[in-house]
Amino acid sequence: MSKHTSSAMTVPPVPTRYAHLSMDGEAVWLFGLHWTPLIGGHADRQARARARRAQATHYVWGGERGIVAGYGQLPTLHARQWCAAALAFARTCPEGIAAALVPLPDGRMWFIAAQEGTVIARTDTLFEDPAEAHAALEALVRVLPGCRTVDVPDADAFLHALCGKPATQWALRAVQPAWLRMVRRFKVGLGLGATAVVVVALVWRALQPAHPIEPPRSKTLSAAQRALLWHSAVQQQWGATQVHLPDELRRVMGSLERLPIDVAGWGLRQATCRAATTVWRCEAQFVRDVSTATNALFNTRVPPGWGVRFDLLQGAALTWTVPSAVTPLRAVVTWPQRETQRHEQAVDVQFASHMQRIGAAFTHVSLSARQAVPLIPPVDATGLPIARTAAMPELWQRALRLEGPLRSFALLAHPPATIAWHEITVGVDTPPDVSIKLSPLTARLTGLVYDPL
Repeated sequence: MSKHTSSAMTVPPVPTRYAHLSMDGEAVWLFGLHWTPLIGGHADRQARARARRAQATHYVWGGERGIVAGYGQLPTLHARQWCAAALAFARTCPEGIAAALVPLPDGRMWFIAAQEGTVIARTDTLFEDPAEAHAALEALVRVLPGCRTVDVPDADAFLHALCGKPATQWALRAVQPAWLRMVRRFKVGLGLGATAVVVVALVWRALQPAHPIEPPRSKTLSAAQRALLWHSAVQQQWGATQVHLPDELRRVMGSLERLPIDVAGWGLRQATCRAATTVWRCEAQFVRDVSTATNALFNTRVPPGWGVRFDLLQGAALTWTVPSAVTPLRAVVTWPQRETQRHEQAVDVQFASHMQRIGAAFTHVSLSARQAVPLIPPVDATGLPIARTAAMPELWQRALRLEGPLRSFALLAHPPATIAWHEITVGVDTPPDVSIKLSPLTARLTGLVYDPL
């Protein structure tokens, strides 16, 4: 080990699958992370979620023409930071594919590869046996014929040049910051203290002389008064619950269908519209596909009135709204409901039959069992809830979910049901073949179907 690399004596022990080096700066360079590609926007949120699912402690993400996330289980460093050596290597390969075998001071071989500035998954690995490392490199070259091998005649000089000055984006972040762990420990302690206070209060109360307390009594109400109060309460709640008119879906789908697949070298990956009070809030995620694509060029293609947001160098998002033609539920559900059984069968028979007829055009169609819509009971003058009357109508809801080609959703232009749509998501994919159920543009739709019609 030469003067350029030294043991990280102040670094706590790490699992054997990793290796680390301390250079002349404050950073500790890490080798041996697990890497996985990310698709779409919100790279930091995706990377943190992947790390959390893998029970990792730290994560990092980056790349030039593709985004990858790296993560591992590492101790916390004080006044220093972990830096991913793989990202530093990827920066040296902005074009094409390159791989290298680098001897580390601990005797192991570091196998690393990158493609157009992005770490290749299943590399950044360490080998005890040099023969196994060379076999891994040969296997990669066979799979990627254009891969060039980086010659490393002087490992120490190579590592010093590679890890000389860390960039901010190479620093690993804690999945759960230390301050948050302290807050959670404090909350646990606070909870135990609160429990002790409650126990003391209960014991003190048990030792006090008993005083009979008169329970509150509800004012006597007639059946007509109870029915009137329930009628007002339900009408108020049904007025606050909004459903969509039959042509709602057609307008929102039309907005999504007009989205361009490619915007000046930026490719569409996914678009989502979520129902709000008076509008649909929509967002489309784009990824930079070609080297000539720039944020400035993308910005010139933004339609008037739309918003744009860039995710560093590789992601962009368009945001817009679609007016929502909503109507209160009470406008389509009458009171009182008569012939309840006939209305229930209208959904079970009429709407279900409609879904069965068009189901062949989708990859997934589901309609859940009905559940009662929760109602908040009215209260009397003393604040006590009033018991439901026998004639009080019941309202039911069923969760609806459809998935399939975007074009198939035209079959839902006028669904024979009272529906509140929740979310529409359109994805871009390349299926092996195109058929009635396979298409480059797929969609997922969710909502609630109300009984009765």
